[in-house]
Formats: sequence, structure tokens, C-alpha cells
Amino acid sequence: MYKLMATVFLLCTALSLPTHANPMRPDNYSAPKQNTSTVVRKAKPASFSLSDIAITGDLRFATINNKTLTLNDQISGFKVTQIEAEFVVLAQGSTTRTLYLKTPGSFKIVPSTEDSPSE
Repeated sequence: MYKLMATVFLLCTALSLPTHANPMRPDNYSAPKQNTSTVVRKAKPASFSLSDIAITGDLRFATINNKTLTLNDQISGFKVTQIEAEFVVLAQGSTTRTLYLKTPGSFKIVPSTEDSPSE
């Protein structure tokens, strides 16, 4: 009879324990929840440095970040859409950036009206 009661007691005790119990964790332990949210980081905006603009007739050039560009060229995902004497306009989708010369000035080459020296 004693054996039967001990077996019933052990069986009842075993059934009351959760099957996933871990002896190394307290009974009220719950695993940390995993973060399911997605963090979206914005890309750092491109940095541009306009150093020179050259316009000769229909040709227009701009030096941005030490690269010589002309109309419709690309730099860091931006397209050169306008080159004027003192500024350059860059576009990327609906975003536009206008770069200005830090020290605007002009330099013109004018043909000489003097006659060539004769020998």
C-alpha cells in the first residue's frame, strides 16, 4: 500500500510540473521578447562643394567635389540640371539642391583688336 501511495504521489507531482521547466531559471521567468520593429535610418545627405564654373559659348562646366561635370552628368545620385555663371542646380527625384560659388567672379577671354606685329 505504501508503494502504491508513493507511486500515485510521484505521478501527481510529475503531472503538475510544466513539461518545459528549466531548473536553471525561476518559475516566473519569461524569455525577453524580440524586437520585431524595423528601424529605418535616413541616409546622410550628400555633401557638395562647388569650386569652379566655366561657360564658353554653348559649353558649360562645373567643378563639384573636384570632378568636372557638364549638364546631365551625375554625382552622388544627383543630376546636373542647370549651370549658370554663379550657381549650379542638382536634382534627384523631387529634391533639388542649388550650389553657389563661394567667391563669384568672371573671367572673359576677348580677342585682341591689335594687329599682329609685322616683321
